[in-house]
Amino acid sequence: MDTTYVQSQTIAGIFWRIHERSEALLIDKYLNRALDVIELGSSLGTISLQILHLQQHSRRLVCVEANPHLANMLKQTMASENTDRVFVLNRAISRGKEPFVLFEIDDSHLGSHLALQPSQSSIHVPTIGLHEILADFGIGDYVLVSDIEGAEAAVLLDEVDTLSRCQQLIIELHDVTLEGRFYSVEQLRSIILDELGFDQLARRNNVFVFGKRVGHQDSG
Repeated sequence: MDTTYVQSQTIAGIFWRIHERSEALLIDKYLNRALDVIELGSSLGTISLQILHLQQHSRRLVCVEANPHLANMLKQTMASENTDRVFVLNRAISRGKEPFVLFEIDDSHLGSHLALQPSQSSIHVPTIGLHEILADFGIGDYVLVSDIEGAEAAVLLDEVDTLSRCQQLIIELHDVTLEGRFYSVEQLRSIILDELGFDQLARRNNVFVFGKRVGHQDSG
C-alpha cells in the first residue's frame, strides 16, 4: 500500500489499534452481519476491512470515499482480499444539486476536505446520492456506516425515504452548519430518533449505533 498521504501517527495508531477506536469497538459488538453495508467516508479502509471480515460472506460492502488518493489505496487493499463482494466508489455524497464538488487535496489524508473556492490543490470529485447507491447495486435492507465530517446532516435531512430501508445506522455525528442553519450533535441525534424512527443502542464519544424501531420498518 502507498502510504504517501498517511501521517506517521495514523500508521502508528493503526498498528496499536487505537485509530478510529470508537467505531471499531462499536462495530465489533453491534454490526448486523446479515445485511449489505454502505460505508460513507471509508478513508484508509481500516473500518472497511473490519466490516468485511465480520459480514456474512453472502453480503456486500460498498465503500464511498471522496479523496481519490485514499480511494485508490482502498482499492489496492481490497484487491489483496481476493473478494468480489466489495465495491469502492471515488465519490462525494451529494444533496442531488450538483454533479461535482470541489475537493481540497492536502499532503496528508487528515487535511483533505470539501472546498468552497477553487485552488491549485483542489479537484472536482463526482457526486452520488445514497438513493443512487441503493438503486445502482439493487440493495434492499442495509446497514449504513458513516463518518463524513458533517456531511451526514444532508443525508439525514434529504434521504428520508432511502433511510426507511436502513435497519442499522452506525454514525459519527458532528456539529455542522448547513445552508445557514446550525445543527448540533444532539440535534442530529434527535432527528434520527424522532423523525427517522430509530432507537439508540449505544454511544461512544460522538459515535452512535442506532437500530430501526419496530413499526418503522419498510414493508416493501
